[in-house]
Amino acid sequence: MEAMILIRRGTAGDIPALNEIINYYIRETTYNYSTQEQSLPETARWFNTVSAGEYDLFVLEIEGKVVGYASYGPFRSKTGYAPTVEHSVYLLPGYEGYGYGRALLTAIMNAAREKGYWTMMAVIDSSNRTSVAFHLHMGFTMVGTLSNVAKKFGRPLHVVYLQYPLNDPADGVAAVWESSL
Repeated sequence: MEAMILIRRGTAGDIPALNEIINYYIRETTYNYSTQEQSLPETARWFNTVSAGEYDLFVLEIEGKVVGYASYGPFRSKTGYAPTVEHSVYLLPGYEGYGYGRALLTAIMNAAREKGYWTMMAVIDSSNRTSVAFHLHMGFTMVGTLSNVAKKFGRPLHVVYLQYPLNDPADGVAAVWESSL
């Protein structure tokens, strides 16, 4: 018998599971640059912001247990960046390599595309080569690396920026911008 696998929009009932996933990556990796674990109220505030309608959060549920999520939110706080979103995809250890990340990322890419966003960004720790390769495989383009921009576990960290075009900007804005380079 096959396991029951479901990708669905996150609900408030998922907050404890999301908190567990987030805190694993804070505690154990440099893939999340936070240095202190998140409390349940902090995760609830984040969840409410991301799932309030402008953005989206999907969870991966296997046999009734949430084992991963993907979300997107604002890329930067300045209003000019509004057409661009930044995303996250996280799976609990042991669930990688089965296509779950691809399914979650596809779900949020489709949701962001439907809402009219132009570009989806991935900001990935340079040591997470699996994630960089995954995003390249999914059609993202590497657009830059920033060195020594963060510190965790006593060492400097570097980030890789990748982007994916979701929708063509209206009125030839992209062509005008590209021709000015």
